[in-house]
Amino acid sequence: MPKKDYYKILGVDKNATKEEIKRAFRRMARKYHPDVNPNDKTAEEKFKEINEAYAVLSDDKKREMYDRFGTVEGIPYQGAQAGPGGYTYYWQSSGPVNFDFSEIFGRGVGHSPSDFDFFNDLGDIFDVFSNRRTGKRRPTSRRPEPGDDLRYDMEISFEEAYFGGTRTVKFNRFETCSSCGGTGAKNGAARTCPTCGGTGEVRNAKNTPFGRIMQISTCPKCGGTGHTASDPCPTCHGSGKVQRLRTLTVKIPPGVRDGTKLRMPGEGMPGEHGGPPGDLYIVIHVKPHPYFKREGDDIIYNTTISYTQAVLGGKIKIPTMEGEVTLKIPPGTKSGTKLRLRGRGFKKLNKPGRGNQLVVVNIRVPKNISSHQRALLEQLAAAGI
Repeated sequence: MPKKDYYKILGVDKNATKEEIKRAFRRMARKYHPDVNPNDKTAEEKFKEINEAYAVLSDDKKREMYDRFGTVEGIPYQGAQAGPGGYTYYWQSSGPVNFDFSEIFGRGVGHSPSDFDFFNDLGDIFDVFSNRRTGKRRPTSRRPEPGDDLRYDMEISFEEAYFGGTRTVKFNRFETCSSCGGTGAKNGAARTCPTCGGTGEVRNAKNTPFGRIMQISTCPKCGGTGHTASDPCPTCHGSGKVQRLRTLTVKIPPGVRDGTKLRMPGEGMPGEHGGPPGDLYIVIHVKPHPYFKREGDDIIYNTTISYTQAVLGGKIKIPTMEGEVTLKIPPGTKSGTKLRLRGRGFKKLNKPGRGNQLVVVNIRVPKNISSHQRALLEQLAAAGI
């Protein structure tokens, strides 16, 4: 007989699938989480128990051994015990328990704001759990990080969207200070930060329902750079960055649409710790045209013809983005008919070909007619036309 019935603890059958075990674990972990039940020792013990059960039943090898012997590697689960450095760790004899908190509080599983407040407050919780056997601190490194992207909204005319063109844009951005090389120190002579010892991070132990957890945050003294300046750079005043006006010539490709984003690589904010700069995104806003409209790569134009033109057909002049053209009206054209002018639309962006210009034909019905016109219409009506 096993010391503990893990299946009963999670409320599942012995033939339960991995997915059923995971769902049961999520449901019970949310119910008995210590942050949801503060100062409730019973809930805390229950939470440890369901973590223990899930750690075994979610692992195929451990589950097989448990089903056969009632233990994992022949040694019952040890529970919570004090580890090196005075920290409290949780493990199983066959290996560390994988506390995957996203199983409980991951996206789409019904978490509450208090859940996130709790875990955000812990800082880098996995820093201590990843080394729970030895209690050693994970080595830190200040990796190069890319700079932030910038956005510039540009309004262009309908004609510019059709033909393309160039624009000059001016914007302010921060750049690495050339006087100090980004160190913030005069002549680039920076020294190791005395607060963090050059790591760029500060660590504080914090008591939680899981034991003492190491909370990691950016060093307030150096801002995460790992160095400080006893003699600040007079150009950037110790920040390592200066704000400058940047002027760029932007090429507008023909066929751009409203909302198109043009990427300018490396024109964003400077990176951190030697990382590359971000990008600049030019967001296009196309102003409306007095009588043309756009649908995809097609141009829509509305025109009006007389009743006789609709019946008899004929030819009319139509404006396009590249000048007037002659359009043939077929006899018997109905109101609302769309006639196509091939290749008179927008150039397709990033691929060959062009759209068309669609001419929507509307028939003009006169409100006032002369007696002679009325007599002629009555003759046509009598003839069944």
